[in-house]
Amino acid sequence: MRELLPDAIRDDLGPLRPVLVHGRLAARADMARALMSARTTNLFEDWDRLLESLVELAAEDRPLARRPIGEVAGKRITKVYKRIVRMGKAIDPSSPATDYHELRKKGKELRYLLELFGVKLFGEETVGPMVKSLKGLQDVLGRHQDREVQMAMLRAAAEEVATLPRGGAACMAMGALVERLRADEAAARDEFGERFAALAAKEQRALVKATF
Repeated sequence: MRELLPDAIRDDLGPLRPVLVHGRLAARADMARALMSARTTNLFEDWDRLLESLVELAAEDRPLARRPIGEVAGKRITKVYKRIVRMGKAIDPSSPATDYHELRKKGKELRYLLELFGVKLFGEETVGPMVKSLKGLQDVLGRHQDREVQMAMLRAAAEEVATLPRGGAACMAMGALVERLRADEAAARDEFGERFAALAAKEQRALVKATF
């Protein structure tokens, strides 16, 4: 973050560091408590019981288990891909950040499906270029989401930073940083169209239909 600012005001961010460190430690403590909680233990136990019960079911009680994995995976890949195309077409430069974020999450689902099943079942020559296009889109969406989170974090920290020694200068530097982050977020939105077009091109849609 310091490197996004002019040299003359980079050191003004100093008071922000202890605020971030404290927030990180508090978040880690919350995570540790959650992982060690009875709720987490119960979730793992419930999951084990579910898997055991599924295996023990008679075949006639789980007819979908008879289907080849290629058929199941292919159908799901097609469904998620079509959903991504619809979501992406609905996005324009004025769309809220949540639309970009929801598309990013759906893109993750498709990426997992392609990497877990796609290459093994449908071939690298078909799946590889699709994964490459998807990665390009995910990079832009990830950058957009990172900037949103970073700006929100800076705004949330401003009140506490202002009370610290050199806090006034730090808040001014944070304001300048927010502007840089906002500009980069806008740049990511500008790049979105090109990256999405590569994934949603007519040729790609036809390939998905023929392959999966």
